[in-house]
This record gives sequence, C-alpha cells and structure tokens, in this order.
Amino acid sequence: MSSKREIRTIRIEDWEGNVYRPEGVGSGGTSGTIVSPSQNDKIETDGTIITDDGSSGSVIMVQTDPTTEKNIATGYVSDLVFGDYSVAVRLKSSNNTATSNIVRIRTYYSVEGQTDVLLSTTYITANKFKAANTYQTFVFITTFKGVVDANQRLKIEVTSLPITTSSTICLDYFTVDMAAGSMLNTVTTLS
Repeated sequence: MSSKREIRTIRIEDWEGNVYRPEGVGSGGTSGTIVSPSQNDKIETDGTIITDDGSSGSVIMVQTDPTTEKNIATGYVSDLVFGDYSVAVRLKSSNNTATSNIVRIRTYYSVEGQTDVLLSTTYITANKFKAANTYQTFVFITTFKGVVDANQRLKIEVTSLPITTSSTICLDYFTVDMAAGSMLNTVTTLS
C-alpha cells in the first residue's frame, strides 16, 4: 500500500447535463478561491487596507518607491490538484503612462516549513492600465506542480516594483480557478 496522498477531482453530471459539486466548490472543480484584503488571515502585505470606490470593498494600497520593491499582497490557496490554473488579479494604478514594469506577480508551489518553488513570473507595465485610477483585471495561467504533500498550496505574490514616478497601486482581489486550457502562457487584460 502506497503512503502517497493523491488529490483527485471528479465531475458528477446527470442525463440532462446538470453538474453537481460539493458545497463550497466553484466552477472547474476547484475552490474558485477569491483572496481579498477583507480576509486578513490569508493576506500578508506591506500596504494599507482601505475602503475604495469601484472596488469590491476593502483594498490594499501601496505607494511605489523609486528604489525598493514593496509586497502588495501575498496569499495562499490550498486544496488544489496539480494542473493549470487561471489567476486573475484586479488592480488599479495612478500611473498608466510609464513603459517600465510596475507590478510583478509570482506564483509558487509552497509547503509550510519548506523552500518555495517558483512556478511563474508575470510583469505588468504601467501603460497596460487603460486608464489611471480605474480597476482592471489581469489574467494569466500558471501550472501548479510539485511533490504531492498533504499541506501543498499555491502561493501568489503581488509586488510593486521600483519606479521613478511616484505611483499608487491598489489591489482589490485575486482569484484562482481551473484554467480553460487554450490561454496557456498569455496575459489577458479584462476591462
């Protein structure tokens, strides 16, 4: 008998095409997890939690620095099986003209007490924001993989990068859900 733990998903569908999921499970057979500033126990940040118009409630605000990176938010999503996941990050920036990178998003395979394994890195330039001070959702795909462990989790780290023009960046939330498959290795901007 093997001592390895496997995390598996199932899809239950009836003859009419209705799909049944256990309580708390979102589309794609995953938790469809939303990590937001209102969940202080799931977020690590160097920013300030504020209430902001146009957001889903509380947001994390960070003022960029010309020489130092700042952790906008680091969050963890557990109970995921290995595979491709869509990560959507809802942000706004006061600067939408600079062509330099203003935000970096990294994903990691993480087990508490062990060294994190980098899975992907995505950069967002200031000019990718269609309008200043307007929330926008950036979507990318990451492949969650590693060694099966009962405590495995996906770590998502959103960081403001040094930029000479002082800018304010706000993070509303990020979501993680099973990827559709055709968007691999692309960054999609949703209005």
